[in-house]
Amino acid sequence: MSKVLIVEDETASQIMAKRLVSSLGYDVLTADNGAIALSLIKEDPSITVIMTDCYMPELDGFGLSDAIRKDAQLEHIFVILLSADEKLKERARREEFFAWIAKPLRKENIAPVLSHPALQLVSKKTN
Repeated sequence: MSKVLIVEDETASQIMAKRLVSSLGYDVLTADNGAIALSLIKEDPSITVIMTDCYMPELDGFGLSDAIRKDAQLEHIFVILLSADEKLKERARREEFFAWIAKPLRKENIAPVLSHPALQLVSKKTN
């Protein structure tokens, strides 16, 4: 089963993002920074979508996305940038993120991105 990995260093934001994505029917994992996320995705091939904050310690969202793009074994992963900074939307596009979602996160902003036809490789949990 495919999974969504949420990469966020702020605990409250991480909990909220996990709750929102889980409520849409997806299996969710979390990581506190990009370095941890990179380890997780190399160990768990069922992770197919990463929703990442941009500014984090150790390895930020941009560094994480760059590492994924440079690794042929990870090319199946879609990376979505999460940010309150509207100026980062264009940078996310230039740096080949699949999408940019504004913070604070809302279900009505997340659902259309995760239901995009390109992401249908991400299977929803079976209840």
